[in-house]
Amino acid sequence: MRRKRAISVWRDQAVENGQQPCLTASQQKVYEHLLEGRTVKQIAHDLYLAKNTVHWHVTAIYRHFSVTSHAELVAQRLRMLSCEHGTPRDSNPPTSIE
Repeated sequence: MRRKRAISVWRDQAVENGQQPCLTASQQKVYEHLLEGRTVKQIAHDLYLAKNTVHWHVTAIYRHFSVTSHAELVAQRLRMLSCEHGTPRDSNPPTSIE
């Protein structure tokens, strides 16, 4: 119980200071597997975790990145990568072909 409370306090302090709280080491491993297109069941098998544990990590990851699906998570990562490489995508793409 203490560990969860300490993590919660740490995350709250980071948000108050205007910082994005980091993923835990376990969440980071799950995040990397998600970006590879793996399912919860596959991730649980690979990381020797229970499916429910992976599910909770996925929920925390979605909350962290403010997304609601695997597809949104991957799309957000691709946008971040394109910006890092100096090729930001147009936020208002043309709607019709002229």
